Amino acid sequence: MYKMMLSILFVLTTLLPSSCMKGGGIYDMLGYNETKNMNMVIERMIEAINEGDKETIKSFFSKSTLEEVDDFDGSVENLFSFIQGTIDSWEKLTGAYTSDSRDHGQRRRIFSSYYHINTDEQQYFFLFDNCSIDTEHPDNVGIYLLLVVKSEDERKIYDGANKILFDSNADGKVEIPRIGIYLPIE
Repeated sequence: MYKMMLSILFVLTTLLPSSCMKGGGIYDMLGYNETKNMNMVIERMIEAINEGDKETIKSFFSKSTLEEVDDFDGSVENLFSFIQGTIDSWEKLTGAYTSDSRDHGQRRRIFSSYYHINTDEQQYFFLFDNCSIDTEHPDNVGIYLLLVVKSEDERKIYDGANKILFDSNADGKVEIPRIGIYLPIE
C-alpha cells in the first residue's frame, strides 16, 4: 500500500508541472491559471482605483457588459467614491469557483474569485465573476460582475432575505443575475 501511494504521488508531481507548462491539464481544470490571471487583474485594478483611472477599470470588463450596463462610467465613479483611503494590500480568499461547459464544439468558462482589499481606512470584500472563454460569443470574455462591500457586510450578500445575490422564496434560494459594478450596501 505504501509503495502504491508513493507511486501515485510520483506520477502526480511529474504530471502536474508539465500540464501547467502546456497551458492546460489538471492545473487549468482546477482553475490555477484563472487564479493567476485574476491576481494580475486585481493588482492592475488596485492601481487604477488608487489613481482614479476609469478607462483601465473599463478595460477589464467584457464588451457585452459595457454595452448592457446603462451608466457604466457612473458605476466606476461610485466605486471610486465608495472606496475610502488608499488601497495598500489585498488577500486572495479561498473558495474560487470555476464552471467549464462544452456544447457541440463550443466552450465557455466562468470563474468567480474573492478578495479582501485593505485601505488605510477600511477593509473591503471584492467578488469577481469573469468569463475567460466563450468561443460562441467572444464579446462575453472579461469581467461581467464586480461586487464590492465593506468586509463587515460580506455575509449579507449571500443572505436571500437581503436580495443581493440570492432571493429566498417558497422554492428556496434563487440566484439573482447581476452585471457591471455592483455596490449593494453603501
